[in-house]
Amino acid sequence: MAKSNFGKALGRELGKNTGKLISNKLFGNGHATPYRVTGRAQAAQIRADGMKAQAEALKAQANAQLEIEEIRLKQENTLREISTIGEIANVEFSENPKEISSQLNQIISLLSAQKSREVLKAGIEKIDFGILTLTKYDLAQANYFETKLKKLKFRYNFPYYSLIGGVVLLGLGALFMNLQKSGGLFNIGIGLLLVGMYASLFTLIKLFKKD
Repeated sequence: MAKSNFGKALGRELGKNTGKLISNKLFGNGHATPYRVTGRAQAAQIRADGMKAQAEALKAQANAQLEIEEIRLKQENTLREISTIGEIANVEFSENPKEISSQLNQIISLLSAQKSREVLKAGIEKIDFGILTLTKYDLAQANYFETKLKKLKFRYNFPYYSLIGGVVLLGLGALFMNLQKSGGLFNIGIGLLLVGMYASLFTLIKLFKKD
């Protein structure tokens, strides 16, 4: 009885393996054994990993080029800044009041669209000296340029005024929040606190950021 069962089992296994072999030969990899499917999945994963690595390499290259361009632009801005400061420093005021006025107008025009604080500072100092020279010859013209100089000084000092305003708002916000733990004053205090924090941080960034 045992021999009969063993024979039947062996026949079934041989028939199954033979069927697989014939199926693989007839229909190809689509009906192959599981290891072929696994091989295709691994190949697909390798291709996907390769494409991902290539994309990351291209992204890294683009970022590197962007950084190089930013450095180049900063260097150009620095050179222009140095050149402008040198141009202002080389101005030698005449003893003729009309020529002094013309020189002052040229410096003011040069500073009109200038964002660099270093250039603004150099220009303000030069204009201040020019006004002092002009006072000896034409007081009315000197007063006229003094008004323009005040505007430039306000523009130069505006970040400091903004920082002071932000600190004041922070103080008022904290005060209102302490006076009332909830309600209208508390909400106003939160608003003032947020505005003060934003103004202070923004101003500090502008002050310490290299133009």
